[in-house]
Amino acid sequence: MMSLRRLKLLFPILICFALVIGTGCSDDESASTENSGNTGNDAGGDTIDDDAGATDDTGGSTTECDTSQTLCDGQCVDLASDSDHCGGCDEECASDGVCDEGICRCPTGLVNCGDRCADLSTEFDNCGECDEDCDTNQQCVSGGCTALSCDAGLLACYGSCIDPSSDVDHCGGCGNDCEGGRQCQSGVCVCPVGLLRCDGECIDPTSDRDHCGLCENDCAVSETCEASNCEPVSCPTGNIACWGDCVDPSSDVDHCGGCGESCPDTASCESGACICPTGQTLCSGECVDLSDDLLHCGSCSNDCDSDFGSCTSGDCGCQAGLTILENNDCVDTQNDPLHCGQANEACGDREICSQGDCLCRPGLTRCGTQCVDIQSDPNHCGECSEACDDVCFDGECRGGAECEDFGAEDCDPREAQCVLEDDMEFNSLHCGGCNDVCEVDEVCVEGGCEEYRVGRGCDSCPCNQCDGDLCCIQPGTDDVVICVEGDVCP
Repeated sequence: MMSLRRLKLLFPILICFALVIGTGCSDDESASTENSGNTGNDAGGDTIDDDAGATDDTGGSTTECDTSQTLCDGQCVDLASDSDHCGGCDEECASDGVCDEGICRCPTGLVNCGDRCADLSTEFDNCGECDEDCDTNQQCVSGGCTALSCDAGLLACYGSCIDPSSDVDHCGGCGNDCEGGRQCQSGVCVCPVGLLRCDGECIDPTSDRDHCGLCENDCAVSETCEASNCEPVSCPTGNIACWGDCVDPSSDVDHCGGCGESCPDTASCESGACICPTGQTLCSGECVDLSDDLLHCGSCSNDCDSDFGSCTSGDCGCQAGLTILENNDCVDTQNDPLHCGQANEACGDREICSQGDCLCRPGLTRCGTQCVDIQSDPNHCGECSEACDDVCFDGECRGGAECEDFGAEDCDPREAQCVLEDDMEFNSLHCGGCNDVCEVDEVCVEGGCEEYRVGRGCDSCPCNQCDGDLCCIQPGTDDVVICVEGDVCP
């Protein structure tokens, strides 16, 4: 009988053998990917990844594609041969290129130049190398720019000999193209006989309603242009004339009740009025459901907060953690100084809002009902109610001294309140100058009061809510994001 020890040694081998039988064998060989280097014929793109399963371009898996395909833009494609997804989703080959084993290639003799395959030996604007233009009077020969000699009466223009007397692209000179339906006659762009040039286009003044008889002479809505004259349009009873056509204003969705009064795509025109489908209401030219429409919640034009609002059963609401105002804006009453603790409860200029309470700004101390700077306030020097007879500087009473002794400004001559000029760069009580106090929704940045707002829904920077403003962390907090209308954070 086989020993227990020998069984233990054979057990892993038996397991591996069973797995091989169940899954089949394959050589550990990978197909070599052609690396052509910079030969000039590859039209961009990377080599295709050897993915076993199909995945979409967002990283999510799908079961709709077989193992040789990948989901790109909602379609199953072969990254090895699809010229719109060569080697990867949205990796497009040049217009005349092909996708070969996941690599974009140009036909033999051509080179990829951005969006197309170019012949560097003859192309005027890709001569010798991509985007290398020859001079106007030259041609590209064997990859080099040389002078182009034309017959008498012809002109060398961008590698071709043209007749400037009749060429609509080079009328009278290289690059002077005739637009708006004009012809080139004797080197001059003109409209065909009988037509008139108005607003850059050649028009027929005998029938054009906007230029009837002459430029800018537009006919009335109920008129048409006949033989260069505006004439009234005669319509059957019940119809009206709208820009040369007879329409029924009682049922025409483009002219419902009058010319140009169009109904929304989902509405019908009944008795001259636009009627929306059941359950919808006509608001600002659209059929909307007042029960859940953010722009028309409960009634037309009653819009909810576009970023954090919701419309449920015709009532505007806010996402969790935010409070709705009368104007349907959603605010953060935990951190918004204009709505601290509850809607419309504003803090003072010397305060910030933190966790729903108005607290003194960083650097200030609450003494009674006021927030003061105990470093410079002579009535609260170093601590609340510690009054100085003379100067308070750096939280200490300096008897017999003056503010200028410390290189500071006296911001209250009556009580000698000393403030350093450097401190005025970020001091909200003396922002840029003595007693220039920033408002409750402003911060002091480089000596100027800059407006800010709370970055709703963010606890770190960057924050999408800032939308062009500078994302900062509010001083005195670790995770309250503010959006500052400035270039520097406080």
